[in-house]
Amino acid sequence: MGATTIKVRGGGAVLLLMLALGVGAFRYMNVRSSLDTDAAASIKVWLRAEYTGRFLQHVGSGDVDEEQAQQLLAMDEIRLLSIDGMGPASDMVVRVEVAVGNDAPPDGKAVRYYRMHHSELTGWVLDREATALSYYLNLF
Repeated sequence: MGATTIKVRGGGAVLLLMLALGVGAFRYMNVRSSLDTDAAASIKVWLRAEYTGRFLQHVGSGDVDEEQAQQLLAMDEIRLLSIDGMGPASDMVVRVEVAVGNDAPPDGKAVRYYRMHHSELTGWVLDREATALSYYLNLF
């Protein structure tokens, strides 16, 4: 059995191209909107664990003061000021601007990058931290 070739010309080709662009734009917008809500929850959990872990290292040594205790309580106030992704949903690098309460994060890194992927079953999954270079290279 030979391969079947389909030729589309004129108005049919334009219609087919418009349909493909429309589907692509819909998928792009759908991924971007779920990035803002669903991915944000995963990123906040990651950051809370990282910040709390750093604080708990000092607990055993007895070097905890009142200011550090207040910082621990502020971990519930992690805010993502902006979130943006580059690349396909199956392998996206996400750029996030972070604040804790009204202050800078405890590690001083207000801009973070993460490699994430989206699954229909599990939603957004944060795989690992990434670099700014991988964020911009993921466009290609």
